[in-house]
Amino acid sequence: MEDFYFELFEKYIIGEITKGCNSYDELVVSVVDYILSNKTLCLNLANLSMILKKPDYLLTKFANCFKRYELPEGAMDEAQHHLLGGLVHTVQTWFEKDLNVAREEMIDQLIEQGDLLRTYLKN
Repeated sequence: MEDFYFELFEKYIIGEITKGCNSYDELVVSVVDYILSNKTLCLNLANLSMILKKPDYLLTKFANCFKRYELPEGAMDEAQHHLLGGLVHTVQTWFEKDLNVAREEMIDQLIEQGDLLRTYLKN
């Protein structure tokens, strides 16, 4: 089951979410829309992620996507990478609330956190 989860996430979901995105903000909208369009699948994957106890997996995926759109290759050090934990926590909290936070509110929260991270990385 674990292998299926990672293959599904890596080969299908990430590709689908990132298709056509040219910025972090576009990526955020795509992630939120994908989750809302595929609620059952995403809730099941979130529950499986909790069972597998792989929090660093999601953190790494968010970090890679953020770096892809916002930073030159290798520009984020390990400490800065962990600042992305706020993004992961926001999404996890949304799942814990059974996705009962409005679309625009989720988008605003994730973009705001991205803005904070960009500001920190510039300093």
